[in-house]
Amino acid sequence: MNVGMSAATGEYVMILEPDDFMEYNMVEALYSTAKELDCDVVKSNYWSYKGSTGTNEFTDVLFDKTCGIVTSALEDPKVVLIRPCIWTAIYRRQLLVDNAIRFNETPGAAYQDTAFAFKVLSSAKRISFLHDAYLHYRIDNEASSVKSSGKIYNVCDEFAAMESFICTRRELRAHLMPILQVLKFDTYMWNLNRIADQYKAEFRDRLSLELLKAEYDGFLKRELFDDARWEGVQAYIRDYRTPHEA
Repeated sequence: MNVGMSAATGEYVMILEPDDFMEYNMVEALYSTAKELDCDVVKSNYWSYKGSTGTNEFTDVLFDKTCGIVTSALEDPKVVLIRPCIWTAIYRRQLLVDNAIRFNETPGAAYQDTAFAFKVLSSAKRISFLHDAYLHYRIDNEASSVKSSGKIYNVCDEFAAMESFICTRRELRAHLMPILQVLKFDTYMWNLNRIADQYKAEFRDRLSLELLKAEYDGFLKRELFDDARWEGVQAYIRDYRTPHEA
């Protein structure tokens, strides 16, 4: 994908992974919206597709986001919480160039969409959403990288890259670092539920340590977490502190 972006010369960039497919009018729909609203990013929903049965399920990743208007992460920080789904959007190529946005070339090809999507959404000044779905995302591919349990720390590399990215942008750090902790907690919990059992205790310690650091730095904000998430955050911090302080 980095090679493709380096070779691209068009106004916008779009990503299509080889095991997925799109509706014939997807590019037209996203591009026409981008031109009409002068957007850096236009993002839509998608279809979860099972090739074994040929079934499609509409998947809403935008939830409460108002479609057809222009927004940004500075105006609505929660846009960075949207599931990455890098293949449901088009991106102004100049935005990627100006902000040096690339995919992290870490071994294993897992989670690289996480930091890419965050960097794009945090940098874009004009973002718009479309409720319709155009991309058919294959969910029954056993070779998909997310099915591998060996890549347990790739997600940590992604979040380290995300934190480094906004730390170099003074106007974004204070504004987005707290909401990034919500995204981190959700993503780490998802990763914890999918990795092999023998790695779970080790990964829990990693999550706890990063939450402790965020708390120390003043980036854990109670008002950004719902009750269940906040209870989980406090439990990880408490459970880690107890044996270490004892």
